[in-house]
Amino acid sequence: MERALPVIAVGLSIILTYMLLPSLNRLFIASGLSRVNFGECRIPTAMGVLLLFVYLSTALILFHWFSDRFSVIFMLGLVWFGLLGFLDDLLGSPNRRGLRGHLQALSQGELTTGGIKALGGVGGALFLSMLAWPGRFWWELVISVLLIALTANTINLFDLRPGRAAKLFLVWDLLLLIPPGGRGLAYALAPLAGGILAYLPFDLGAAVMLGDTGANLLGYALGMVMSGSLAATAQVAVVSILILLHIISEQHSLTGIIEGNSFLRYIDNLGRAGIR
Repeated sequence: MERALPVIAVGLSIILTYMLLPSLNRLFIASGLSRVNFGECRIPTAMGVLLLFVYLSTALILFHWFSDRFSVIFMLGLVWFGLLGFLDDLLGSPNRRGLRGHLQALSQGELTTGGIKALGGVGGALFLSMLAWPGRFWWELVISVLLIALTANTINLFDLRPGRAAKLFLVWDLLLLIPPGGRGLAYALAPLAGGILAYLPFDLGAAVMLGDTGANLLGYALGMVMSGSLAATAQVAVVSILILLHIISEQHSLTGIIEGNSFLRYIDNLGRAGIR
C-alpha cells in the first residue's frame, strides 16, 4: 500500500482539481482577481491557490500517510510560499521587475511585494530548513536556503507563457524520481503533480494563470524535496546552475532563448493549440 501512495495521491488530486477549478475560476472572475496575459487577454490569475487547496485536501483524506514530521513541515512551507506569491498577485506592481529590480528597490528603502516575497522566501527557507533538518551544519543550511529560495524564483522566471511553468515542474519532478533518495520523497510532490496534470489543459488554453502564487509554491516544493533527497555535492551543483540561470535571466530574455532554439520552442509550444 505504501508504494501505491504516490499513484493514489496523484489520482485523488486530479479528481479534486477537476471538481474545484470551475468554481474557483468563476469566483476569481467575479472578484476581479485577473491579469492581462502576454496575448493581451484578461484572465483569472493566482490559480495556484487551487493547487494549495487540492494538496491540503488530499493530505487530509490520506491523513495516515501525510501526518509524518516532514509532510507537516512541507505543507507549512506550501502555505507560506503560496501566501507570499498570493500577496504579489494581489498587490504586485509592474514598476519593478526581476530579482535585481526588487533588491534595488529595497536598497533604496522602497518595499515592494517582490521584495517581501524575496525576503520572506529566504527567511521561510531558513526556518523550514532548521525545522526539517536540525542536525545539519550551518553551511548545509545555507545550501538548503539557497536551493529552496532560488528554485522558487526559477519557476517564476519561466512563468511567462501558457503551460511553461507547469511543464517545467512536471519534468523536474520526473528527474527527481531517478535518484533513490528522490523516490523516497515522491509522495511529497504527488498531489502537486496530479493537480498540475489536471490544470495543465486550462493553462495551455490560456484560460487561467498560475500567478506568482502557483509558481512560488511549485518552486518551493521542488527545492524542499531536493534539499531533503539530494547529496550535498548535488545540491551545490544545482544551486550553481540556478545562480547562473538567474544571472542570464537578468541580461537576456529567457523567452527569447527558448524561441531561438528549435527543440525548446517545440516543447514550449506543445499543447497550446496554435497559441503563441
